Amino acid sequence: RARLDRSRRVNMAHGNSNTRGQVARCARGRALATIGLIVALCACTQVTNAKKVLGTKVRSQNKVYKVDPSTDLEMCKAIIREMHGELIKHSMREDGEDNIYDTAGMAICLGVVQNYTFEHASAKSPWKFMRKQQTDEEREDALYGSFAGANGDDSASIIEGLMLTKKACMDFAEELQLEISEVMYARVHQASADDIADDFCPTAVKPVKKEKQGKYVPAATPQERSKEDPSALMQDMLKTRDTSGAISEMLEMEASFPERMLDPPLQKELGVAVEQLVCQVCKVAVRHAHAKVKEVEKTPAFKDRWQRQSLVAEAVNLICHGKDHATLAAGYYPSVPGNPPEWANDYYLSKQDSQYRLSKSKPSVSAMRAVVKKTQPMSDTGSEDEPATDWEQSRGKHEYDVVRKAVIRTACKQAIDQRLDTDEGDLSELLLENRKGDAKQAAKLYCTPLCHSNKAANDEL
Repeated sequence: RARLDRSRRVNMAHGNSNTRGQVARCARGRALATIGLIVALCACTQVTNAKKVLGTKVRSQNKVYKVDPSTDLEMCKAIIREMHGELIKHSMREDGEDNIYDTAGMAICLGVVQNYTFEHASAKSPWKFMRKQQTDEEREDALYGSFAGANGDDSASIIEGLMLTKKACMDFAEELQLEISEVMYARVHQASADDIADDFCPTAVKPVKKEKQGKYVPAATPQERSKEDPSALMQDMLKTRDTSGAISEMLEMEASFPERMLDPPLQKELGVAVEQLVCQVCKVAVRHAHAKVKEVEKTPAFKDRWQRQSLVAEAVNLICHGKDHATLAAGYYPSVPGNPPEWANDYYLSKQDSQYRLSKSKPSVSAMRAVVKKTQPMSDTGSEDEPATDWEQSRGKHEYDVVRKAVIRTACKQAIDQRLDTDEGDLSELLLENRKGDAKQAAKLYCTPLCHSNKAANDEL
């Protein structure tokens, strides 16, 4: 009986030990499962936050370049390496994250352009981003444009690669400026440049997916395309019948310079109107440009002082052009002939005693007719007692609108576009310095050289 009791106590002890072991193993299993779930969620978050910045195409110098799919990843690593060296060299982390944020923008692209470039093996092959293999002397020659020992074609290719590098780096840095500055601020003194790049870039940049080859679809006929594109039939007609190009040339002139289709006397009057109204148009344009600067000032990118000048210049330098400026540059017709600025729709032209005036209030039918009636027969411009509804559909009204918008567009380009490259005509710099001031004061400062001999110089619309 004693031996039996001892055996039972031993078995019970073993049983309790096994139970405790099972509980411990279950606890460890749950802990490991929790850790695995957290890691998986972090990985999913990183993939979700990854961005595709450049992809496989980069636009530079009005040309689209096909680049290698690895460009995003390699550009990210290049920026990390260049930033790591700059931050260590100048001890920039001690000054706080703001300087690091500024460096992560366009400023770092100078180092990238010095040490990296795009090259391609042939005209059909994509451009590949890579580190330059140069000596210090060769790097200095390339930086200052010497290119010693290269023929003309090689030199052009090198410059093209450097310009593409600059544009790709600026686009990439602008998109990931915040993320790069954060990771560099946190890890610049804790890890090497390559370690940071290897850890950060694959999670920050989305890999480029290979495009699937689609099935062949036969081209639609002009009649089918005209259902979605009304100009399809016209384009087909021009290709088949306009063998001399005369019709195309006339359409091109009508779309780009509609005032040249007017009769010579009216074209002459248009020049007189431009000379008389250049001061007023200048002031109106500067005030609209000042309003655009106020809009740009509200954007997040404006906080980066390296980008302010380019942002303001982009908004201001096209103040004399309509919304289809890029369309015209690509060779297409604008939606409004001549592509006048959109704000020109709010201003009207009138003439009294050989003096042209600009106003925001719409003039009477007789006042509009006075601008064009002396150069056309009465049957074309309409009779003196013609109803306003008939005037709106007449040739005279069409010519009035052409003259009105052409005068504003031409005077604006003469007052601003032709002066942008001069010291006194840098409108973006003036507005950037006076963005807190009054729009009328800015207009007066900029347009004074044009208004000294103009009778209507002090007229404010």
